[in-house]
Amino acid sequence: MAVELNAWTRSATGKGAARKLRSEGRVPAVVYGVEPQPLVVEAQDCSRLVNEGALGRLLYLRLQDVDETKIVLFKDMQVHPIRGDIMHVDFHEVALDEEITTRVPIVIEGEEDRVADEGVFAVHLWEVEVSCLANQIPDNIVIDVSGMVIGDNLLVQDLEAPEGVNILTGPDEVVAAVVVPADIVEEEEEEDLEVDEAAEEGEEDEEGVDEE
Repeated sequence: MAVELNAWTRSATGKGAARKLRSEGRVPAVVYGVEPQPLVVEAQDCSRLVNEGALGRLLYLRLQDVDETKIVLFKDMQVHPIRGDIMHVDFHEVALDEEITTRVPIVIEGEEDRVADEGVFAVHLWEVEVSCLANQIPDNIVIDVSGMVIGDNLLVQDLEAPEGVNILTGPDEVVAAVVVPADIVEEEEEEDLEVDEAAEEGEEDEEGVDEE
């Protein structure tokens, strides 16, 4: 589902202009279409949308100073490596009748309902790449893992995408798995080692008797 974000056009570019915008609580942005268009968005609004999972989603970008609305994909952002502040955002203008490629998060359900088999549940993939019409991008793809037991693997090919959505990520990639805990594996390896050592000692004793 698309959400709205207010934006304004900007003419001043460069490091100095971008620094000034950030000091005012705003973030420089660019919407890519026929020609790149520099914009400004509110840092607080942008952070809220990111926290709500809007990255990779469809937005209605309301350009307040020119009374124009663009349908865009919230494509990417740059974040300060220390403070975590959003430094810059990229939008891509889209047409609703053309397929686009984006990434969709995977939501895990039912982990707490799994049988108590001492298995360790591990997630290997948190999102998949998909292609679909811009207005058909799902918020997420949900999987139920309540029936998984030790030794089970859930692959990309096992995911059920909504109608009109094609998953592009490799079908054999592992999404989630239930494995034997490391301490149990170590105990079994130690037991196997003890058995092997005992067998070797037995063979040595037999060889000693034969020599006598």
